Amino acid sequence: MKEGFVHITALEKQQRMEVARLAYTIMPEWYDLFGVPVDILYTHIAGQLGEKNTEFENGFALLNAKGVAGFYTAYPGREMNDRKFFTLFSFVKSFLPEQRKTFKDKVLDLKAHLFPVHEDSYYLARIAVDNAWRGQGVADKLLSHFNNTIDQTLMSLHVQSDNKKAISLYSRHGYIEHNHGDSPHTKVIVMSKVSKSEYLGSVIKKS
Repeated sequence: MKEGFVHITALEKQQRMEVARLAYTIMPEWYDLFGVPVDILYTHIAGQLGEKNTEFENGFALLNAKGVAGFYTAYPGREMNDRKFFTLFSFVKSFLPEQRKTFKDKVLDLKAHLFPVHEDSYYLARIAVDNAWRGQGVADKLLSHFNNTIDQTLMSLHVQSDNKKAISLYSRHGYIEHNHGDSPHTKVIVMSKVSKSEYLGSVIKKS
């Protein structure tokens, strides 16, 4: 098995399912609102890896001898709303008819409460570490890879205000807090960082 960072489009089937499971753990309270079995959710998320216009189109997984230790996905900040809602609405195919109205209401609620990020930034959409590898520097490796792999001067992300460990992680890597937003489910902070990169591109380099 190849170890190190691998672009999500190059993952094998089992690795894609591991990334899907990790993606679910980032926001289980959101996914659980709709009553869709987790095996269906995992399969659907795995199918979105590398899919155009979704939050999972571009990103990397960190592999070791035992599987996926963590992953992240990212894209230009100006595409945030379109990608979030395209990703979410694509789940409709997994829903029963009676679940779809609830889904629509929740998406509109998200749109109303999620603060925008700077359009010229590169947005860290998802980042997660497998429980078995927490406390071993995996999150630092993922964030360092994100910071060093993009050709962008400004990077941004959202983080829950009560997630002190994550805020500390991002702060160590040079991110600073900006405006706060709120929703019935979470309090959200926007954080951003000015990169040392001299480039202004907006594409993740594939390695």
